[in-house]
Amino acid sequence: MDVKEIWEEYFVKKHTEGKGKDLERKLIASYYELVKKVANRMHQKLTVVPPDELCSMGIDGLYDAIRHYDTTFNTKFETYAM
Repeated sequence: MDVKEIWEEYFVKKHTEGKGKDLERKLIASYYELVKKVANRMHQKLTVVPPDELCSMGIDGLYDAIRHYDTTFNTKFETYAM
């Protein structure tokens, strides 16, 4: 299942008990590389914060972005999440 199909199913089933959480986890896995990329970029400026901690915070932010993303924003999810 590609990320577009996961999004389509997520928008339909995100309020279904259990199913929405499974789809959120799939989306997190799909965008984990984006989190790592942003965390590594931030670590260059915030050298006192370990990259793993930045990734952890990034995943929290990614969950929030997934839950609030709306296709009517006319913005790619990656742009919205960053």
